[in-house]
Amino acid sequence: LGIASKPVYLGNLSVTDLARKAFKFAGEEASYPVPKTPNRFALHAGSWTMSGASGTDTLKAAVPDYGLQLGLRTTEPAVLEGNKCGYISLASLGSSYYYSWTSLATTGTIVDHGVTLKVTGKSWMDHQWGPMNLASGGGWDWFSTQLSNGQQYMLFFIRNSKGQIVETAGTRVAHGGKDITYLTAASTRERVTGSWTSPATHIKYGSGWQITVPGGQLTLTPDLRDQEVDLVNTQ
Repeated sequence: LGIASKPVYLGNLSVTDLARKAFKFAGEEASYPVPKTPNRFALHAGSWTMSGASGTDTLKAAVPDYGLQLGLRTTEPAVLEGNKCGYISLASLGSSYYYSWTSLATTGTIVDHGVTLKVTGKSWMDHQWGPMNLASGGGWDWFSTQLSNGQQYMLFFIRNSKGQIVETAGTRVAHGGKDITYLTAASTRERVTGSWTSPATHIKYGSGWQITVPGGQLTLTPDLRDQEVDLVNTQ
């Protein structure tokens, strides 16, 4: 009998501290059999844990100087991305099944340099899986936006190895998740308004965007330019 290899679970955590203008990230991994927990999940990578069921999740993780322990509860229905089918094309990167929880009420604690702070806020969770080929030479710009008027946008711009946009996916969620509009490539455009070059890897990134959506535009400006996650060179 053949023995199936155990899956590898990769986790990464990033913290942007605007008061200190600091950015920290780290990665953890683990390999173990798929947990048999019907109707729920319970995963770990190193000391980091993630568990939940039916739109209620618990997260616990830490990087140097920062830690978090959060409870998340969905306040709106899950969104099937990809024109109601929950499946999207990623051009040369392959394809994936895809759904989102776009509005998760969040409470818990964050440890900031040894000081434990109670926090509340709103989170977003994406779940993607499928036949993806991340070594094809292409890339993507992905945005999750939560607006003050209660609307949320998921926007995905897939690029080929020459940097050209070859696939676009987008979803607008409104009225408490009851109004979902799937955006077409013809009605959704991205314009990069700035750039930033990493002093560590010398990679040039977009740093500022103007997104055209039906009925208007979204202007997205980073609060901190240096937020590069370079897990390959920190293993």
